[in-house]
Amino acid sequence: MADDLDDLGYAEVQHRFDRGDYIDPSELKVVKKWLRRQEKEQEFIAACERASISSAFEARGSARRANLIAFLALLISAISAREHIGDLVTSILGYLGR
Repeated sequence: MADDLDDLGYAEVQHRFDRGDYIDPSELKVVKKWLRRQEKEQEFIAACERASISSAFEARGSARRANLIAFLALLISAISAREHIGDLVTSILGYLGR
């Protein structure tokens, strides 16, 4: 019976259930159980998709924070080495000017 329901698909089984095609109590029990299982599976898939999207947003935020920290570290390093950088530029320009 479950294989037949799988072959029909969720939408068709739900349509037939709503229409009242399943009247035998044992068949009705199987159909209700199958529909609940399919609904839980759909909820699980939707939750996984939401988690996947959430994870991507989290990773993007982490990457932006890491880039900001790296830029600030470079800026602080450049500020602290400004005298050395100036001397280096002066030396290079002096060498090229010869």
